[in-house]
Amino acid sequence: MNSVVWKSMGTAATVLVMTCLRTVALTAALSVAIGLAALATATRADAGSNRLEVGFGYQDVEITDEEGPEPSVGTAVSLAYWRDGLGTAKNTSVGVELLYLGGSSQSETFAGTVSGTTFDGTFEGEPTITALMFNIAWRHNDPGSRLHPYIGLGAGIARVRYESSFSGLIDGEPVNLSVEDEDTAFMLQGFLGVDYDLGDKWYVGADVRWYGTSIDVFEQDVNLNGFALTAKLGMRF
Repeated sequence: MNSVVWKSMGTAATVLVMTCLRTVALTAALSVAIGLAALATATRADAGSNRLEVGFGYQDVEITDEEGPEPSVGTAVSLAYWRDGLGTAKNTSVGVELLYLGGSSQSETFAGTVSGTTFDGTFEGEPTITALMFNIAWRHNDPGSRLHPYIGLGAGIARVRYESSFSGLIDGEPVNLSVEDEDTAFMLQGFLGVDYDLGDKWYVGADVRWYGTSIDVFEQDVNLNGFALTAKLGMRF
């Protein structure tokens, strides 16, 4: 009886701690966003130092705890605000980005018996990530050049919806099962790319990024590492 009570108390404490950590993380993210917005407003007198851009491309995510074929190709969409130049650091850019990564899945074929139940079919995992990222980059911000290469890092909060499915036979009977779970987690990314000015206001570009996060779904830790390639259209203001 005591062990049950202690286990229940431990579970409740874990949930409380995780809830507090997520609240602190979200509060910090909002604080950074407000700070970046205030920075942009306060220094808007510098013409052309603010940018807004949208990106669209493809991505794939690897479920690192799974063994199987290469993941399928999915979709990457981004919307970002950038502020170029911080004081005398003219080649430093900071930004806030809303990122969607979905449609990529990884599957594994399995045939065997688990706890007396026989499986013969395919397990598939498909995460969908919506993230708010805060980025910093070194970017060649020389106004006399049309080409602006850059490299940077980002950190933020990701909301991940994870769908797990099985298609095949269970104890000889055909089944199609699908379940979902969600988690909010810390996410990191690294990226590099180049922008090309079409004129004084508009530009196009392309970038490649690598991202990673770890989530807790179905009472298991799942590590996600992905790659995305996007084309972009941007505007200075």
